[in-house]
Amino acid sequence: MITTKRLFLILLFVTLLATDGLSQKKVKYKNVFPLLQSKDYATAEPLLIQFLEENQDEANAFFYLGEIISSKLDTTLIFPSKERYDSLTEKAIDAYKKAIALVDEKEVRKNDDYYMAYNRRDLRTGKFGIKISDVHLDYENKISGIFSKQQLVHEIHSQGSEAKELLVSLNENIQKLAEKFPDEKAFYFQSTSEDHQLLEKIENEHTELEQLITIYVDKINSLSNANYKGTFQSIEMSEWSDLEILVLDFDESEFVVKDYSGYANQLMEKIKEEILPLKELTITTDNQIEQVLKSNQNIQDSSEISFANIPVQLKDNLIGFDVNSLPLRLLQYKLLKNEAQILSNTHLFPVLADSTNVYQRTNTFNTFRLKLVEMQNLFGLIEKSSNDRALSDYAFYLNKFQPSFEGYLATEKMVLQNKLNLVTEQYESMQIMSQNFIHEEDTIYLNRDLAIENNSQNEVMEVVEMDESLIITGQINSILFIANAGFDMKIQNYLELDSVNHFNKLILLKDNLILSLTEVVENEATNNQSVYYLKPNMEKIWTFQFKAESAVNSAKQEGGIFFLYNENGDVLKTLSSSGKEIGAR
Repeated sequence: MITTKRLFLILLFVTLLATDGLSQKKVKYKNVFPLLQSKDYATAEPLLIQFLEENQDEANAFFYLGEIISSKLDTTLIFPSKERYDSLTEKAIDAYKKAIALVDEKEVRKNDDYYMAYNRRDLRTGKFGIKISDVHLDYENKISGIFSKQQLVHEIHSQGSEAKELLVSLNENIQKLAEKFPDEKAFYFQSTSEDHQLLEKIENEHTELEQLITIYVDKINSLSNANYKGTFQSIEMSEWSDLEILVLDFDESEFVVKDYSGYANQLMEKIKEEILPLKELTITTDNQIEQVLKSNQNIQDSSEISFANIPVQLKDNLIGFDVNSLPLRLLQYKLLKNEAQILSNTHLFPVLADSTNVYQRTNTFNTFRLKLVEMQNLFGLIEKSSNDRALSDYAFYLNKFQPSFEGYLATEKMVLQNKLNLVTEQYESMQIMSQNFIHEEDTIYLNRDLAIENNSQNEVMEVVEMDESLIITGQINSILFIANAGFDMKIQNYLELDSVNHFNKLILLKDNLILSLTEVVENEATNNQSVYYLKPNMEKIWTFQFKAESAVNSAKQEGGIFFLYNENGDVLKTLSSSGKEIGAR
């Protein structure tokens, strides 16, 4: 008799056996195949793996294992490591190889349903059938395709490594250049042939990097991986501030790269076409001016004077880079120095040594003095422009100054200041002597301010310089006069005029003079006009009086006929050689 306890144990054992049987239920391939055939790989994969754990002789199962694994390649990340991708390719290839090893005539006859895709008409017999060679060829092609993808991934990584190495070198060179020169102008003027070689290296490296990236992107796109869509975009560069190290992430497939090679080429083109010729022309022009300065030192005659100038192209180009161009100011200073040297030459200007020629000597000394003042003003601008940046930019030119540029400035400043002090002192002494004319017992001051300062009514109103003498108009004790004076400031010939008149114009006409006067009544100008035609010694040739609202402002003589014009250029009167009006009624 079975007790209750024994029955319970029997039921428990049966239950355990049933449970164990369910858990160990075998997977049948014929149940998995439809899932594989319909490409429901997500559902089929765990069943297929379970099946293969117990069945190593099912060719079609290994084929589909290869298909499942290879289908994952197009979504598998290849960065930062390709290990996962390599592992999958090796497993897929292994599965296909096992399938090839198991596919034979027996396998095809036994499981022809699995190979219906290879069922083709035999061209010789006309019958349908499955060839083992076709199956093997298809599997081998799949292996070849997977291997090609694996090789492509390896090439991508290799290409990326090569590009990264090149990028490191490129960035090092970019950084060297950017740190050495703060801007384009500094590079243009301070750079050496070594710097140009560095720029050329940057251009070449960038061009090579772009080529590598282009190939890199093309390879990524040819992999047809859903995780990557390779793009490459080149951005134009136009400013030195854009010269920064290039940051690229090769684990991403999208690249935006500044066109360093284009910019480098642009810089070198400008250096070759503009900067080097500009430097050469600056040095050449300076040498020409120095040669002129040297040749003009001891000349005896004006025909021996040498001249130099600053080419307009050089001036415009220097100003184009710097409106306060130090080289341009130095060249201009040397030209002024040449002009001052000529003005101080007693062979060209003998009046400088003639103490009796008070008037011309004073004026010539003043012209020389003003030229020195102009030099001093420009020298001040040169000093102001001589900052550290300018000294660096224009070292190509400043290095030729002896004993040094700083030494040149110090010497020039001292010499110029001493010369200006001496000339100013001499001029001021001469100026005192040239401030008045002497007529018998009368002193006639050069202008109204001097007359007022000396409490006098004797003043000069106008001075006209002729070759051998001075013609002056003025008044002595309120009496108008015109006179001829020597350069020694002494009146030689004197002509007193009617005091009711007012001076309009003193006109040089060939070797003689025309004096235009207007009658004034109670400080109001009338229409009564007078014209004197005089010799330089104040001898009257003729006089002519007429009425007109405007006075004579200019005149000319042609064929013995005099034409008198007002200030608008209209003809007032036409006179004969004897001063008679032509056409008068």
